[in-house]
Amino acid sequence: MTDLPPEEDLNLFRLFAAHETRQIMETLLEGDLQQKDIAYALGVTPQAVSPAIKRLEVAGVAVRASARGRVSLTHHEATAQLLEMEARLVAEIQEKRAQRSTNRLRELRKRAMKGRASRGIASDESA
Repeated sequence: MTDLPPEEDLNLFRLFAAHETRQIMETLLEGDLQQKDIAYALGVTPQAVSPAIKRLEVAGVAVRASARGRVSLTHHEATAQLLEMEARLVAEIQEKRAQRSTNRLRELRKRAMKGRASRGIASDESA
């Protein structure tokens, strides 16, 4: 059995998984911005992004020059790579889920056809 990562590491992964913080990080990849500019880019109020920016600061992912200063990523390239890896992982998971759903549907159709055939019921395709 493996040990769980420290709570700080789990919180960091949660930041990358959370939609709002991920959007802020993606916006900051384009360059340092003030909170109001981040909010404008995301179509929300500055107050709406404030808690997410604070979480990014506490985690060490972003820094602010002053209370009203520009927000910047602390590890620009690493953040970009992690966001890209996360996007690929999500796409792969969605693809596998879709494939499993398709396989289940095929299996259910096969079972239904076998059941109809065993009861002597013609399929719609052969009618």
